[in-house]
Amino acid sequence: MFDSPASSTTAAGGIQLMFLLSPDELATAAASRIRSQVRRIRIIAAVVVPVVVLLVGVSTSLPAAIAVAFVGAFYYCLIFWRLSPRRAGRAAVRRQLADNPFLTGSFTVDVEPAGVRVQTATSSAAFAWAHFPYRAQADGLILLLTGPGRGATGQPLPLRAVAEAHRPHLLGLLAGHTQLIS
Repeated sequence: MFDSPASSTTAAGGIQLMFLLSPDELATAAASRIRSQVRRIRIIAAVVVPVVVLLVGVSTSLPAAIAVAFVGAFYYCLIFWRLSPRRAGRAAVRRQLADNPFLTGSFTVDVEPAGVRVQTATSSAAFAWAHFPYRAQADGLILLLTGPGRGATGQPLPLRAVAEAHRPHLLGLLAGHTQLIS
């Protein structure tokens, strides 16, 4: 429906974007918000697993210590393999879509000097820029955020929905009203 960039300028000097959000784009947006949480869990795992292996190894015989070291290394690798922001984002999106399949429906977003208006199949809302003071950039997405922390809610804007000619104007509007965070 909206395969090519469907952006246009508005009478108020803004940009209107029309797009469908794919589950992969929703996962990218979710992953961009949980990177720091995953990093903290990995750091804890990097400290806890070796300490437990050393404590058990010191207090038992050599064959038991070797077995504990192998089991510890297995779980350590499992945590690093299973726990990635992208994988956690996909799991979160699967749960959200199971509850509300309309999340991947069509979106019309007007980004204007006064704020942002969003219309979906099930809702319509207008937000002043004070509602979205932050933005993050992820793989092909700009995520408007209500706060800098990981508990912030956001509105994803896929860059594929913005015609190349309109990107400088959109990025200028966002730079003038939002603060870029990583």
